[in-house]
Amino acid sequence: MPKPGTGLAAAVGWNRVVTGRMHLAVERTGWPTRLGLSVGMAGFLALMAQVSFPLPWTPVPFSMMPFALLVAGACQKPVWSVLSVALYLAAGAVGLPVYAEGSSGVQHLVGSTAGYLFGFLLVSALVSAYVQRPRALLPHRLVVFLTAAVAVAVFAAASVVAWMARTGTGLEDAFGVGPSTLWVLAFVTAAGLGLTYVLLRRQRGQATEAANLWLVMLGALLVLHFCGVTVLWALTPLSLIQAIAVGSVVFLPFDIVKAGLAVALSLPFLPSPEPESVHA
Repeated sequence: MPKPGTGLAAAVGWNRVVTGRMHLAVERTGWPTRLGLSVGMAGFLALMAQVSFPLPWTPVPFSMMPFALLVAGACQKPVWSVLSVALYLAAGAVGLPVYAEGSSGVQHLVGSTAGYLFGFLLVSALVSAYVQRPRALLPHRLVVFLTAAVAVAVFAAASVVAWMARTGTGLEDAFGVGPSTLWVLAFVTAAGLGLTYVLLRRQRGQATEAANLWLVMLGALLVLHFCGVTVLWALTPLSLIQAIAVGSVVFLPFDIVKAGLAVALSLPFLPSPEPESVHA
């Protein structure tokens, strides 16, 4: 075992101290600073939403918004992170070009992608609520539940791919994607899981905290997918299977990676699991 102050022990101890101090720095800010951070995060959401492009097989554009939501939720308390999202949604509703691809207007809040927009509020609230816990580690039962939820989502996505490939559903006629493309997305999902695992393993001394946070973030994104697919199914001629395919399956590989990247940026804002090791 390495001696205290050297090698791995020193690296772990340094990470604990930095993590705890950054979290305390955020905790000790007054409401004017937190309000400013909330407004700034609304701008960050708007900026990341512009990192987007349309996909030929779905009415929902790809964007970096999920990544921005996770980061905004991780570095703010729930009320402030929800305010950031509310400001972003309000700005787009009144005509500012802050939605994906520079779009705006109230019609987006009542259209087929409205489920995703309002789901943003849930994502930020869920991540913020977790980060504000006095301890960064999840209870074992919750770890099992979230792991099972992710596994079920991946299995469901693979099942949709297999069903569409076997039945030759008409999805390609409507959105230009065929079974071969769906199999590619399934492969990218597996690759995304592998990449995320490697990314989390590189978080020195914080592998468990990183894995827990990744599960929470991915769980929050699954809630977002549920909200988005539900509204997409209700307001379009798509069947439920087709709505899941174009509203969730095609984004799952990317969201796995986005959650991993968000974890890497958000770890310093987690409360230290060993608060007694952090000294002023």
